[in-house]
Amino acid sequence: MLLTMQATPCFDIIRTPQSASIDTTTIEYLERFGLAESETRQELMAELADIYRDCLAPGWDGYGAKSVEHSAVCEADLFISLIPSFAPLPYISATPSGGIALEWRKDRDNILMLTLTGKQQLAYAAVLNGRRRMHGTELFIDEIPEIVAKLISNFK
Repeated sequence: MLLTMQATPCFDIIRTPQSASIDTTTIEYLERFGLAESETRQELMAELADIYRDCLAPGWDGYGAKSVEHSAVCEADLFISLIPSFAPLPYISATPSGGIALEWRKDRDNILMLTLTGKQQLAYAAVLNGRRRMHGTELFIDEIPEIVAKLISNFK
């Protein structure tokens, strides 16, 4: 089950203006009428742009972190655009090694973490139901690897 969709060009992420906030009434309206998905995805892309800007300088974390790699941001941009509409969107953060992390969390017993480094490979680690632990690396070029898609489907 490989997931493929038309991707957003990476240059859009870098040129995105500062995140615009959406008031609570608007979010409630969008959720009520099933329109929140695209707005939420837009907010996540804006957050990715903010992370890129904020973590561009070496040492952005105060502890010597590497600057976030442009190629990692492009991979994250692509990955986010490929997440199917039925799946929840992840939390997003920068890693001290210059990558982008995506995290899905139901509770402390159900967590999935992906790291994109800009080298066409993603690393994943998951805990499901507090007992089942999985980890590995997969090639990532233009579609979500099957094992990662299955893991994401656990977080619907």
